[in-house]
Amino acid sequence: MDDEYMKEVDKYLQFFAKARADYKVMEKSFAEMDGQTTQLDAKKFPERIQLLAEKDMQLWKRAETICLELNESTNDTFRHKVADIFKEVFVKMKSKTVQLPVESTTRWGGKYKICISRDGFALRRNIQATPLSRGDIWTVLKMGDQVEQALRTMKEDKWADKFKEFLSVVPAESEGFNGESIVLDLEKPIFIPNDFAYSTNSTKLPMIAVKAIMHKNYGGIRIDLLDEIGRSIELRVATSEFDSSKYALIYAQLHSQLPALVVKQEALAKPIIEKANKAIKELNDKFSRELLLAGI
Repeated sequence: MDDEYMKEVDKYLQFFAKARADYKVMEKSFAEMDGQTTQLDAKKFPERIQLLAEKDMQLWKRAETICLELNESTNDTFRHKVADIFKEVFVKMKSKTVQLPVESTTRWGGKYKICISRDGFALRRNIQATPLSRGDIWTVLKMGDQVEQALRTMKEDKWADKFKEFLSVVPAESEGFNGESIVLDLEKPIFIPNDFAYSTNSTKLPMIAVKAIMHKNYGGIRIDLLDEIGRSIELRVATSEFDSSKYALIYAQLHSQLPALVVKQEALAKPIIEKANKAIKELNDKFSRELLLAGI
């Protein structure tokens, strides 16, 4: 083995030794709480960690609410709201389809030209122009300056002004608001047992998680723990019995860090959520007349 490989092995072994020592301290502290002097066995340890998980449920519910609001501000829910408003604002732009002098854009791997028509903006690949889908709208928004200039070149200043006003509220880069997955730094590394279910760990060396990502999951929430190179394992929060002492060991290390993680998640998510809500409100205010006529 070369020196670099041995250094890497030594680093993992140091983490392993520390985690093993922490585990022994945890076992001892739980034993002392129960007035026990003997080491907890593999069955008792998960039972005691399970009590911690149950006590943490209010924190997990708070995290779930944050993740739900974040999802609504960063993915399809938000994008669809913007797209629906866009389609009602930009309608009946021309009685006949007219191609704008704007650079081609890519949609589903093909080269398309942006047009304006009775249906509003449209995309044309060959002869037939197709009205924009919800996803196509972001293709047009991302070419904002070029589209605005093309409208002015075609003497469509009224539509150019309206398009510029729309972009001032929802710039194209806000499609995801860069916040759908908030990566949180752990206060302390979490040791993942080597034989824990972890399909991508081909090195067979212990995994040390240093970051976490919380997700809204069907029926609750999950947390992904990531190591320094981005490999991850997934933990699902439940009040039912832990599968093993290994799962309990991971949760025991996570438990003490959970309050700080939720606070960080909330602090980072809040401006993203507020920005999205503000954008939708401003669009409704600025284009209230068009939306009223459309019945939205």
